[in-house]
Formats: sequence, structure tokens, C-alpha cells
Amino acid sequence: MKKLISLLAIVSLFSCSNDDAPQENHEFLNSLVSKYKLVSVDTDVPIDLNGDNIPQTDLMLEADCFLFGSFALYMGEFVYKPSSGYKEFGLHVPCVYYDLANESYTTCLVGLSLFCFYEVNEETKEIIITGRNEEREAEFGSVTEVYWEDSLIHFIVNKELYTTNGWQEVNIHMVYQKWDFLNNVPN
Repeated sequence: MKKLISLLAIVSLFSCSNDDAPQENHEFLNSLVSKYKLVSVDTDVPIDLNGDNIPQTDLMLEADCFLFGSFALYMGEFVYKPSSGYKEFGLHVPCVYYDLANESYTTCLVGLSLFCFYEVNEETKEIIITGRNEEREAEFGSVTEVYWEDSLIHFIVNKELYTTNGWQEVNIHMVYQKWDFLNNVPN
């Protein structure tokens, strides 16, 4: 009987949970986790990629074509794995193909993927980059800012693009909207 009471006491001790412990708030983080569709991509200064002598800030208007499918379909994604705390976002940075051997370039844009680790501040709704792939960023551009506004994710990427005036450093502002790709509608 004593063994049974001891066993019962041990079971009840370990089966009780502390319901009074404060629960972590992940509301903002959970609202970020999704796939996103690129809706606009602009530069901070007008550039002329297509040789029409009309510099513009809208890269979609400056490109003659988009390699690897429609540029509008390029995705971004915020990932969070609660079991491990793993947080990563990925996006595609528009680049112009430049052939060093022939010293020529095409005005077709190609999206090159970047990935960064992040944390969020639930109170301020701030997205903080905590880790990056410096080798990829050296080649494809460096994410300098990321923020959330009205269900849109904004990325600012510092990148060199080859234009009709040669290499030009620009800040590319990319806006992504939450997207349900299965039904092809905004989330």
C-alpha cells in the first residue's frame, strides 16, 4: 500500500503542469510565417538596363525578359520551426546576366536566392537579421533592411547591377505579398 501511495504521489508530481507560467507570445512571428509573391521591385536611383536611354526605378519596366519563368512568380518565404527555434527567410534578388568573356550583357533579369536567419521583436514588430551567408551576399547583394507593413514584407538589398553606363550600385526595394500559391490568391 505504501508503494502504491508513493507511486501515486510521484505520478501526480510529474503529471502536474505549471499553468501559471506565462506563455510566450508568437503572434507576430506566426503572422510572418508564410510564402510570399513578389509584387514590385524598384531601385533607389533611376537606371537604364534595356538601352532605351530612359532610366527608370521600376526594374520590371527596365527588363526585356525574365529568365526561369515569370518574374512576378518569384517567391519569398519566412520559415519557423517551433521545435528547434529555427527561423530563416529566403528571397530572390534580381540580377542582370553579364558575360565577362564577351563583355556583353542581356537585359533579362534572373532571380538569385538569398537566405538569412532572423529573430522578431513581438512588441515592436521588428524583424532582426541574426545570420547571413556572406559569400552569397557578396555575389548576389546584401540585405540591409527587412520590415513588415500592412501584410507586405519589404526587403532592401544593396546590389551592383550592370547597366548601359557600366556597373552601378543600387538599393533594390522588393515588396512581397503573402500568397496562397495553391489557389493563386493573396493570403
